Amino acid sequence: MYRYQESFTRIIAADCFWVSDQHVNLVQSMKLLLDRNPGARVLVIAGLHTGRSVLAHFFHIAEENGLISDEDGIEERSVIDGVARRWDEFRTDEDIIERKKWLIVAKLRWKVAACGVT
Repeated sequence: MYRYQESFTRIIAADCFWVSDQHVNLVQSMKLLLDRNPGARVLVIAGLHTGRSVLAHFFHIAEENGLISDEDGIEERSVIDGVARRWDEFRTDEDIIERKKWLIVAKLRWKVAACGVT
């Protein structure tokens, strides 16, 4: 795999997940650009208008390719009052209006084996 000449300790990925057939390419780009150190992070922000299943697909592809959520996990944050709750791939108690009140926020990091740091 070609590696970009420079790498970055922070990558911001915001609302770029809605085309699920490009998730593999998106994750591959992240892997090419993310510095291989344990402190490097991909900051993920997505509105739930994208859909839970689409976002879950992205997180599964990322994990299969060596990028996992950090110790904070994946959160849902209210755009109304900032309240945070744990990400739930299968939350069924919301309609489209309720869903638009939440953002998904995550920090992805390398799996230990992927960056070679123990």
